[in-house]
Amino acid sequence: MSPYKRTGPPHFIMIDANFVIFDVETTDPHAGAVLGGTPEIIEIGAILVNRSWQVLNEYSQLIRPKRMDFVTEFTSQLSGLRPEMLEESPTFDEMWKSWAEFTKYKSFRLFSWGGTDIHQLRHAYSSIRLGYPHNDMPIDIASMVYMWGSTRGWKPKGLGLASVCKELGITVQGHHRAMADAHLALQVLKHIFNSEEEHEEVQIYAV
Repeated sequence: MSPYKRTGPPHFIMIDANFVIFDVETTDPHAGAVLGGTPEIIEIGAILVNRSWQVLNEYSQLIRPKRMDFVTEFTSQLSGLRPEMLEESPTFDEMWKSWAEFTKYKSFRLFSWGGTDIHQLRHAYSSIRLGYPHNDMPIDIASMVYMWGSTRGWKPKGLGLASVCKELGITVQGHHRAMADAHLALQVLKHIFNSEEEHEEVQIYAV
């Protein structure tokens, strides 16, 4: 049972029958600010989840950026991804169809931790002159967690994924690799929905 007790009205969150939790890793944003340009996605990790929190399928892909010089030491220290790991990988232009097919294009709603990943994804499509092919109603898990905590008198010390996981007692492993972060985000969702009190206070609707 969650240690945080609801102090406000119950909240209602709409979740698809099946949905995709995804995470991306990018080139160094600091290098982009200094040298010009926008960070590029270099890894996508995603899991297809049903309403029973079962992982039905996984998607993982390394991506070769146009600007390999933006894969800096900072990038490598943060994610463990190095230029030589990406050299033989497809570009976003070459791999986007397999990713869109995993999400069934607009069929599955996308969940991510914060809005940055969605922003990066939209920019990646824009950079290759493609319209955004996914569901247009993404869910920000960090905002969901904040809403959940605010009705229980809990204000997290930070809304970073690792920080929230530690406060909720979730073991953090492999942080800043896309697939690992997608699974961590799933653990957070399971935590806030699976306590005994949540069965009565939160309703999940398929749309």
